[in-house]
Amino acid sequence: MLNSHLAAEGAAFGGEGPGLRPKGALAAGLKIDADALPRDLLEQLSKGKVNLNDPAVTLELLKLNAVIAVNRLF
Repeated sequence: MLNSHLAAEGAAFGGEGPGLRPKGALAAGLKIDADALPRDLLEQLSKGKVNLNDPAVTLELLKLNAVIAVNRLF
């Protein structure tokens, strides 16, 4: 078992390691469904007010079921 959820959470949120930053997730090929995001979050993103280096943001995107696909594996 890969326990990828532990790596995504990071030690600060009960997982292991530094956690998965949104920038890292996007670089790895994960895609986000903008339609799944609340309007206020979309507005904050458009204004650059969301810290895309914070693993907590990745966890929130997962909770919102906004992560929709893996674009590439390598």
